[in-house]
Amino acid sequence: MVPLKKSIIDLMQITLMTFNIRIDVPVDGKHQWKYRIPRVLERIQAYQPDFLLLQEATQTMLADLHTLANEYDYYFVGRNHDLTGEGCPIFYKKSRFQVIHQDTIWLSKQPRTPGSMDEEEGFPRLASCVTLKHHHGIIRVINCHLAYRSKRNQDLNLKVLFDFAQSFQDDVPTFIAGDFNMTVTTMNPYKPRQFIFAIDEKNLPTYHAFNGLPGISKIDHILYDHHLKCLRVEVIHDTDEDYASDHYPVIGTFTHES
Repeated sequence: MVPLKKSIIDLMQITLMTFNIRIDVPVDGKHQWKYRIPRVLERIQAYQPDFLLLQEATQTMLADLHTLANEYDYYFVGRNHDLTGEGCPIFYKKSRFQVIHQDTIWLSKQPRTPGSMDEEEGFPRLASCVTLKHHHGIIRVINCHLAYRSKRNQDLNLKVLFDFAQSFQDDVPTFIAGDFNMTVTTMNPYKPRQFIFAIDEKNLPTYHAFNGLPGISKIDHILYDHHLKCLRVEVIHDTDEDYASDHYPVIGTFTHES
């Protein structure tokens, strides 16, 4: 997928990539983070999205992506009680956007308590959010990583996430994206009416467990609200076994509806 060119007339064309980059653990062997850093950067730099939403990232891993600082600023909060550990950073092109508000909630019964979680899941789940100003107005981006061990916690995660997405008093274009650990079919009963799934034409899986195509399941999604129009979306597949992650990134191109 070749990114669409931004014209002077259409300044509000926006590209957003969501990418679970897989936590750094020795058990991954030849696929451990230190070997994958160049491919992750290659993926990001090839598409240069306006917004880059990562999951399973830590501050140490973000330091390994320091070259992105030439074009991007980011907001990050770790999921643990002391705000360390994995998080869902939101990178944004600093030449186009300026943050006016940033926030993180935990997808639990105590959303404002850092590190809060459902014991069935065993570790916290969160969503980070930035509201940004640009030449044509304001836009909001929410990045999340939801539960997979506990069905009870998945249900709670979705409720807390979507309640949060609808809690703002202002009415601005909003994205919700990330690793939901659920399919569209599972999520649809919980999805607010004003949000739409951005689905690639082939509807291909995004999680592959370092085994490549045909993949295992489609659990990484981009949702957008009625203020936005999806021009196209793609699951970006590796062409060889030098995998950037155990997930494929998803990238979408959007604009305001006229």
